[in-house]
Amino acid sequence: MDNWEFLTITFVLITGIGISRLLISFGTMVEARAILRPEKRPKFHWLLLTWMFVTVDVIALSWLMFYKWNLLYEDPRTVLSPLTTLLLLGLASSFYIIMELLSPELSEEGDIDMKKHFWAVRKHLAIWIITSRLFMIFFYLSISNDISQAGFSLQIADTYPVMRFLMFNFIWIGLAGALYFGRTNFVQSVAASLSLVMVIGMMFALPVFSQSLDDPDFDGVYFDADLCPGSDQYFWEKVDVNGCSFSQYDVDGDGDIDNDDDGVFDLLDRCSETDVSASVDEQGCPIEE
Repeated sequence: MDNWEFLTITFVLITGIGISRLLISFGTMVEARAILRPEKRPKFHWLLLTWMFVTVDVIALSWLMFYKWNLLYEDPRTVLSPLTTLLLLGLASSFYIIMELLSPELSEEGDIDMKKHFWAVRKHLAIWIITSRLFMIFFYLSISNDISQAGFSLQIADTYPVMRFLMFNFIWIGLAGALYFGRTNFVQSVAASLSLVMVIGMMFALPVFSQSLDDPDFDGVYFDADLCPGSDQYFWEKVDVNGCSFSQYDVDGDGDIDNDDDGVFDLLDRCSETDVSASVDEQGCPIEE
């Protein structure tokens, strides 16, 4: 996939998400009114609410599902950067939906019973949070499978910091449970406030912590899977699933990344003068028979 194809696909996806956000915002307002005035609830009320649950999450994760096999051939940055962008858009929309549902709708007389409004929306909000987060958890776990390239195994869970995201989701489900089952106004108010804090925390944790802590060279390969942690020095070159660019594999600068032709790149080769006919292990050293 060349740069123009990548930009076109990204533009189409983000534009589609933008339109979905507008429609979901409209649906959220319809939902808020339906809670307060059940007689005005639309016919396809639950279908609309279900669509609100998972729209952006599905688009973002479908992007990863579609390209997970292409990680064998593509620069991981071309997959993970738009994925992070899409997930952030989804989290931002989650924040908006929570704020919209918790905001009171003024009556014609200009007043409203805040306690009655909050009591009406809190269970709907808790159900929305629990449903959407469980969907995200199961979807992430389903795509956390192995792919391989040149004998090296790569886990989606290692390439993208899934575990941190899952941890946030489990905490958020706990807060939603407190919001649903809380019997006092204090417990419900604290749970709703912490839900907003959780969304903001996820929005900052995904791009900031994930890059600075797990991927300091910003090459899209995380944790111990990154065999070349200094890829930012070769930012103009693509990296493979090991987080290495061609220049990093070519340690002596002669244009040959496997001088002894044993099938192990020079960067990873601990026995650089192995005979061509010898059987070698993953470190490029002869296997004693």
